[in-house]
Formats: sequence, structure tokens, C-alpha cells
Amino acid sequence: MNFHVKVESGYAAGVMPSVKLADGWREGEELFVLTADGWRTVWRRQVVFINTLDRAGASIFELMGSPTRKSHYVFINRATLYGGTSGFALRTGVFPAGSTLTIINEGAIRGAGGAGAYPAAAGPGKGALLLECDTALDNRAGLVYGGGGGGGWRYLSQTLYAGGGGGAGRPGGAAGGMYQNSTYTFTRPGAGTDDVGGAGGRYSSGYQGGAGGAPGEAGVTVTSVAGAGGYAIDRAGHVLSIIAGGEAERLKGVIV
Repeated sequence: MNFHVKVESGYAAGVMPSVKLADGWREGEELFVLTADGWRTVWRRQVVFINTLDRAGASIFELMGSPTRKSHYVFINRATLYGGTSGFALRTGVFPAGSTLTIINEGAIRGAGGAGAYPAAAGPGKGALLLECDTALDNRAGLVYGGGGGGGWRYLSQTLYAGGGGGAGRPGGAAGGMYQNSTYTFTRPGAGTDDVGGAGGRYSSGYQGGAGGAPGEAGVTVTSVAGAGGYAIDRAGHVLSIIAGGEAERLKGVIV
């Protein structure tokens, strides 16, 4: 990405000046101009990666080719990134010392939903974004949603177990199971979808398991405890600067 200058015939690509160092000539990394308010950056060398493919458990660092040189890195997402085996839908990776990273999210980053309870305990929702370096986030045109927690089960004296619904997310949480030592009719729990937690299983006698949570929210606790909601962003001790898009409709789940 180059800077441009105004010439008589229109705009033309500028030529970045080089500086002489002890180990040879090197092109400049940043261009400044002097204004009435002081020096201001007008151009900065940067590496840009535009993602247009849906991916599970992606790493920005790996998508950018695991770079070894300090630079200003920009990751633009125009697809859906969702929960993978690493637990998070997207992780930054660790860039070379002195680098900066900006994420421009124009798509969706969705954590996986937690499984509904029975026979196992309800599963927590998974996180959407994990920081492994300081990061700036522009989310004005995108969504960052943690997964919903799975719903808890309901039981009656070892006779009826109504499983919980799966939490919302991508992928949605699996539905819990059902058990009965009786003749009641029943409806099985539902799995979670992108934006809605699944309903808990229900017996005709009125006993019902807990529903799975909405994005970033815990499931419904009944007899057993429901799963917690997944983080929208886990900073893991790193600095997060939200440029835009931090409002509730674009970012669901807590930032820790």
C-alpha cells in the first residue's frame, strides 16, 4: 500500500526515501509532515491480509505467513470465523517485537456454543477472539460474539431427566439427552444455532430442562448448573484498543 502525492495531472504514487544505516540502505517505515499542531503521520508501511473465507480456529499470524520482520500489520475479515479445536474462533498469534496489529472486522467472529447438560454437565460457551499481542480493533461493520453456555438438566427422583439445550454459536452447542423410567411423552432438547440457544427437553408432565444461552450468555440453570457464556475477547494481559464497534449489538460476551 503506497502513499500518493498531488501533481499537476492528478495523483501519483510517491517514492519512499531511503536512509543510510551502518548495515546499508533501508527504506523508510513512516512518513511525517509538519503541521500547525506539530508532526503528523501521513503514511506508514504496512502489511495487509484480507480474509474472504470462512475458517475455524484461525490464527492471524499464520495467515500472514508467520512473518519475522517488524511492521504494521492489518488483518481485514470479510467472512465468518468460528470456533475450532483451539477453543477460540480467532487468535492473533505473536508478531515480531515492535510490530503493531489492527483488526478490521467486516464479517463475524463467533465462538462455539456449549453443549446442553445430561448425561454430562453443561458445557461453557467458547471465546470469540484471543489476543496474544497488543491489538487495535475496528468492529464498526462486524460482529464479535462469544458462544452461549449449554442449558442445565432437570430431574425428578431418578425417574425423569430432561436435558438442556445447546448454546448459541458457530458451531451451535449440541443438545443434551433425555432419560425416563415412566410413560410420559417428551420433546428432546434442541441444539444451538448462530444466534439462538436451543430449548430444553420437556416432558408432558411439565418438567423441562434449561435452554441454551444466547451469544455470550450463560444457559438457563435448573436442577444442574448451566454452562457459562463465552468471552467476546480474552485480552490475556495484552492491550486492546477498540476503535469502533464496541456497542452491545456488535460485541456480545465479556471482555476479560
